[in-house]
Parts: sequence; C-alpha cells; structure tokens
Amino acid sequence: YRIIWSRKPSGRTLKQNILSQRQNLKYVSRNIWKQLGKFEIKNHIVVLRLLILKIQEMHYIYLALAIIFEVVGSSFIKVSDGFTKILPTVIIAVAYLICFFFLSLSLRGFSLGTAYAIWAGAGIVLTTLVSVFIFKQSIDIPAISGIVLIVAGVLVINFLSKTATH
Repeated sequence: YRIIWSRKPSGRTLKQNILSQRQNLKYVSRNIWKQLGKFEIKNHIVVLRLLILKIQEMHYIYLALAIIFEVVGSSFIKVSDGFTKILPTVIIAVAYLICFFFLSLSLRGFSLGTAYAIWAGAGIVLTTLVSVFIFKQSIDIPAISGIVLIVAGVLVINFLSKTATH
C-alpha cells in the first residue's frame, strides 16, 4: 500500500485533500488488519487471534476466578479470628471485592440464577475441602450427603434446565 501525495493542482481545496488522504489511511490500516487476521499458525508462530479469547468463552474463566477468590475470602474468615486480625480482614475484603467483580463479569454469559448456583455450589465444596485439609476440621456423612445434593443440583441446572443460557 502506498499513499500518493500529489503536487499537481487537482482543483480540490486543501481540506478536501487532507480528508481524502485521511480516508486513504483508514482504508490502508483496515486492510492491513484484515490481512493480519488471515495469518494462521505456521512454523510455531502464534497468531494474535489465539491469545484473545471470545467473550462467549471468557465467562467460564470469570466464574472460575470468582469461585477461587470466594474460597480465599471464606478461608480467611477463620484466620481473621472474628475480624480481630487486620491482615486477614483486609485479605477477606479484597478477595470478596475481586470475587464479586469477576462474578459480575461472568453474568455476561450466564443467567444470574445459573451463575450464582455454580458459584455457591463450587464455593461450598471447595471451602469444605479447605476446612478439612488445611484447618483439619472433620466432616460427617450428613454434611457430605448435603454437599453431594448441592453438586447434583448444580449439574441438573447446567445440563437439564433450559434456564442456563450458555
């Protein structure tokens, strides 16, 4: 592509010439981006397109991050000793802020009920695992069966319900 700057008088005003050149630049940049988008993976070259995930796929990542930060925040509630220790309390606040930020981003791809069911269900399971393995707390059969029912409910919502929009 080349931009031609003409010195010959064309009968157009300077403003018209500048606008014409500006349109030419837009056309050139648009075509360059179109051609860059046509590249494929060859000889171990990673295309920029592969690094950018589509919004439809990002809501799963956002929901997973929301779940992780919810588990971190919930785990530090025990460590904060009733919010009497400053550092664990700050970690709780920051973790929940980040958690709700990512939960709100995940709502671009999920309905509110579905996202909340997955978030809460996974949070309960993972927080229980943290309490068992890190804090050495015991869990009995009724608690395990309740958690299994929660997970079953989340699975039913995801795979059988027409409410799930993903």
